Amino acid sequence: MKLVINKQNILILLYAYIYVFILPWNFSSLIDYNNYLDRIIRLSIYGYDNNLEGYSIITSEYLWGLLLFKVSKYPLIYEDFLKFISFFNLCIYTFFTLKKKVHPFFIIVFFFNPIFMDLIMSQLRIATAFSILLIAFMLNNKKIQLPLLVSAILIHTASLVFIGIYYILYLLQMRLKSRKEYLYAMIIAFFIALFLKYGVDMILVPLGDRRANYSEVISNSSVKYSLFWFIAALTLVFKSKYHEKDFKLNLIISFSIVMMSLFFFSSVIGAYGQRYVAVSVPLIVISIYVLPKKYSWSLFFLFFIWQLFQLFYWLHLYDYI
Repeated sequence: MKLVINKQNILILLYAYIYVFILPWNFSSLIDYNNYLDRIIRLSIYGYDNNLEGYSIITSEYLWGLLLFKVSKYPLIYEDFLKFISFFNLCIYTFFTLKKKVHPFFIIVFFFNPIFMDLIMSQLRIATAFSILLIAFMLNNKKIQLPLLVSAILIHTASLVFIGIYYILYLLQMRLKSRKEYLYAMIIAFFIALFLKYGVDMILVPLGDRRANYSEVISNSSVKYSLFWFIAALTLVFKSKYHEKDFKLNLIISFSIVMMSLFFFSSVIGAYGQRYVAVSVPLIVISIYVLPKKYSWSLFFLFFIWQLFQLFYWLHLYDYI
């Protein structure tokens, strides 16, 4: 991955700047954003307990807490810091998507999907962790990749799930080297959904982790809301090509299938899975873009219509009817 000063990268910076700093966001409605702001204020008052050992270093997402603690010493930049995190994440997402030759029009349109906007502007921790994972994916230097993977895990433990899925898909592709991996990706998503709903507590409860029984208290998404993403996943399974000369593109398609299917299967069994689609929107856009044209255009059209419905409710436009 090369970071150079060119027209494309300058436009990425400009786009991200306008998106984050210029658009009139209603920050009072961004729940996670305000939780992070409150946490910084608490850290400025009570300090940060960094005397952690062993397993707790990972489960406490130590690096994120340490970062917020450092920022808490500078009261005038609290909100600017959080916005900068959003800016950084959007730059990485945009750069990653353009790197796969997706037309900028599709990025501009589909990065205004409500679940992606909420990710970028509010769910900063998981967005940052996934951005770091994307950087690691773009690099080929294992000496740099390993610290990035560890950093992502210490920011959000969901990175363990993302990394695990990636390596399963990597081994699957090395074995199959065919379109069959796309179907297996959907099957894998089903079993991951079952594990995250019913099996993960078997690990967390004995460890006393605060996320034990988390699936019982967090609200799940409706099946109807996740159905579009499952239709998109099915389209990728049966209509995507296998790219013999682009190993990483096949992984992007397989990963997108897993994330969209995981959202649907999680909704079916009453678990929360929206975050998996949210972090994967750029990968999903790439996967749809490389479909045969008649399928990509049809799916993008459905995507656009579905996004309009989402925006209608996200912006509370029904209040004006």
